[in-house]
Amino acid sequence: MANVSLHQLLGSTTVTRAISRTKTPMSRFQTFLGHQPGGTNNSDQGGKVFGYDVFNRSRTIATGRPSGTGPATRAPNVLGHVTVAAYRAHEKITLLEDRIFRTRPVGGNWGDVDRRGQQYVTKQEDYLAQLFRNNREFMSSRMLRGSFQVLISGDNWIPVDSGGTFTVDFKIPAANKTQGDMLGAGDIINVSWATVGTADVVQDCLQINAAYEQLHGRPLRHA
Repeated sequence: MANVSLHQLLGSTTVTRAISRTKTPMSRFQTFLGHQPGGTNNSDQGGKVFGYDVFNRSRTIATGRPSGTGPATRAPNVLGHVTVAAYRAHEKITLLEDRIFRTRPVGGNWGDVDRRGQQYVTKQEDYLAQLFRNNREFMSSRMLRGSFQVLISGDNWIPVDSGGTFTVDFKIPAANKTQGDMLGAGDIINVSWATVGTADVVQDCLQINAAYEQLHGRPLRHA
């Protein structure tokens, strides 16, 4: 039999609150890009594999012809297709009722009874939901970097920065990365933007915007 003091046996502990020693990661990237549930860039798709067709609009003009001649012949517009395999995040937490039945609420004092352990269950649900938010945040942030990798370990698929089994490539053109040689005429960003007092960030943004006009016609919106 273990020996305990009378204070340990009969003492009452006052619990003031429940705390987390880890700061919750933000959801800034997925919110900005509209990747959160119900976001502007989020759509429900059924099945494991889906895709979309690409039929680009034209930026060229029609060919003129003199009177009495037939129409000029042009090749059909190219039709493309992109196939997508959906990433499936799937986890569960096992909670035994006999371990949480008639326990005190999380952050509550001894003597308070949460009969069904609902506060504890809710905390675990929030914890599980946070894991899925963190997953989307990681993937959304790596979209801006061009790619991330997935490590296959048994039946688990784990998104990682490096050392993965295969790479998820967002197909950002190489010229649009690093220093922005998008037109093949030389780097637009010649001085790192981290160089205070030397980098002409405004001029670089104007040149990037001009390059976008030539590439696809859409203006620079965010940097």
